[in-house]
Amino acid sequence: VFAAAAGKRTALKFGTIDTDAEPALAAKLDIRAQPTIVVLKDGNVIYKQVGAMSAAKFDALLDRFAP
Repeated sequence: VFAAAAGKRTALKFGTIDTDAEPALAAKLDIRAQPTIVVLKDGNVIYKQVGAMSAAKFDALLDRFAP
């Protein structure tokens, strides 16, 4: 779902974090479980959700930030 959305949504930047390799970044973003979706704008967290979601819900979420 994530990779497919990244391929279609070129106006957005997608990334993943290896929380074992980057514990300081995970702590900064308050990531305590996987999967966690974090949306940043100008370096600030503007949305965060813990847990998996369907492709349709993920697309709807992305529509909120880049219609």
